[in-house]
Amino acid sequence: MTSLQKARFAVFAYFTIAGSSMTFWAVHIPYVENKLDIPHSTIGALLLVLGAGALSASLIVGQFIDRVGSRTATFTAAVFMAVMLFFPGFATNEILLGLSLFGLGFGIGSTDISMNAHAVEVEKAYGRPIFSAFHAMWSFGGLIGATLGGLALASNFEMPVTLAIAGVATLIVAVSMRGWLLPDQPNQQRANKSNHVGNKAKKQELQAANTQNRKVLGYVLFLGAMAGAAAIAEGTGVDWSALHHARILGTTEAFASLALAVFAGAMGITRLVIDKLVAIRGRIF
Repeated sequence: MTSLQKARFAVFAYFTIAGSSMTFWAVHIPYVENKLDIPHSTIGALLLVLGAGALSASLIVGQFIDRVGSRTATFTAAVFMAVMLFFPGFATNEILLGLSLFGLGFGIGSTDISMNAHAVEVEKAYGRPIFSAFHAMWSFGGLIGATLGGLALASNFEMPVTLAIAGVATLIVAVSMRGWLLPDQPNQQRANKSNHVGNKAKKQELQAANTQNRKVLGYVLFLGAMAGAAAIAEGTGVDWSALHHARILGTTEAFASLALAVFAGAMGITRLVIDKLVAIRGRIF
């Protein structure tokens, strides 16, 4: 296996553990609701807290990647995510659960941004579309997390035990795969603000590029809105499908995890074919 193939496999692994971390928690939402006697409205607020953690990560992780490189950022974020996976299981009230979910959301969001940045570098090195396959691994990771989480619920494993085992497994994968990632390529020019004061020619070149980019700004905003809508649909499926099955359809908490597993698996299968479509028709088709 070449170093580039190892890097691709390593990024696959990071996407997988990120997806599984999300669903290991998500399949336990009905369990948590029962254990802490939390109403649906509070559950919704707690899920927003998890999203707020991920949003907070998006505001600061980019600069961290510029400073240290995507390899170090991916590894650091994945380790943090693994550690944060322990805490929701030990929460005894809504406040502690909210703090735990904010940390988990920050860890998952940080890992998501960092590993996507590294995936871009791997795809550039390959010279052909392979990016969607990475996101397929996120979905298949979600399938793994939902399936194993459901089996744990069916076997009457306590949530702290399940999430602790998942956290340890996630940490092992994060540590073992670090050496297979591509070398760091920090963007020191962006990381060091003193370098932003360039010469006049560079400033004029940047202004010209900005003017050119404004021509496609509306198109980019439209694509962004579509992506946002898709993200909302995905988030709803991940966060609420198990709870809907358990509370509305009357299934057991263990069987309810099957809904999330099917949802994640369907996304993964679809994402496996997108790279071939991109190679044939291009990204703008």
